Amino acid sequence: MTTAQNDYSTPAPGRIRMALPEAKEKWVTQMPESQRRLLIWGQFETYLARFAKIEGLAIDEGWIEPTESLITYLWLGGSFISDKPEPGNLDFTLFLNNSTFQKIKGKPGTGWIGQEAFSRKKLRSSTEFSCITPLRVDYFPVKSVFKLGDLTQAELSYLTDRGAWDDWWQRKRNSDDRAPSRSSAASRRGYVEVTL
Repeated sequence: MTTAQNDYSTPAPGRIRMALPEAKEKWVTQMPESQRRLLIWGQFETYLARFAKIEGLAIDEGWIEPTESLITYLWLGGSFISDKPEPGNLDFTLFLNNSTFQKIKGKPGTGWIGQEAFSRKKLRSSTEFSCITPLRVDYFPVKSVFKLGDLTQAELSYLTDRGAWDDWWQRKRNSDDRAPSRSSAASRRGYVEVTL
């Protein structure tokens, strides 16, 4: 189930799908000795709650339907998705539903998403979100990948970004690498897809 890499174990290569409570159980609750994990997860939940609050406002104002959501899904990766006792942060890719986002963009009370939610500098300098690193991918539903010439530029960008992050979250740096390298490019760990 797991493969040892450096000094800690990670899921085997591939994507593991979990609901949010399952992910918390696996990577926080089952490691009660780590106060750091609890702190990081608390920031992550607060971050998601901010999206939920904006979504609720958008529904109340009639900008979006109750069946629409801003977050399509999340991919959690990095050392948090391992048995490392004290990870530095939680890295994740947030797939932002572009159609929903466009409906609320510029509306009162929604500016945080475009201005701060993915600003590494602003998040790192805040006490509220200093331990999380969200990375944005704009989600576009793609009818088919068999005729790429028929896709819009936005759909092609989505597929490229999705593939890049799928590749990235399965990588693990070699113990002597300070930065990513070609020798660390092979799939060596898994990551988690969180469904909301």
